[in-house]
Amino acid sequence: MAHHDTPNRSLDPAALEPALLEALRVGKALDAAYLADYTGYPLAQVRAALEALCERGEVRLRQIGLLDRRGRNRRVYELAHPSPAPSATGELTELAQRIHRYLLERPDTAWHLALALRLSIREVGLALASLEAHRLLSRRRVGKTVLYLGQPAPQRL
Repeated sequence: MAHHDTPNRSLDPAALEPALLEALRVGKALDAAYLADYTGYPLAQVRAALEALCERGEVRLRQIGLLDRRGRNRRVYELAHPSPAPSATGELTELAQRIHRYLLERPDTAWHLALALRLSIREVGLALASLEAHRLLSRRRVGKTVLYLGQPAPQRL
């Protein structure tokens, strides 16, 4: 049994769907096993929650040409439609400013950004959403990869 299938975990099922949606907001399609590891919930519970989110149209299932260990098409999940960006009111957090400075120097993926700055993917996702709301971020797709690029702050008159 894999470590993410550990039975009898005392985790709140009501918190799982919001945690999955938050993880998927980084803009990258993720598989159920990764999401189980990320959230700490059992794989069977994650799959059931993803199925419910798919049925409600909040998440989209994609089967890509890569095969998993059992020879099946690999299944990945992504947000069906991007959520509205957070409001651009208020100041940027220190973390968002740090990520902005990093992205002004070099474009990067959310995953590599989290590794380079020793942050959780959740922290990076929230900071990227804030930067996007403040129009300090753009995205560029390179194949299936999403690169985030810092944009200079607009000049105020």
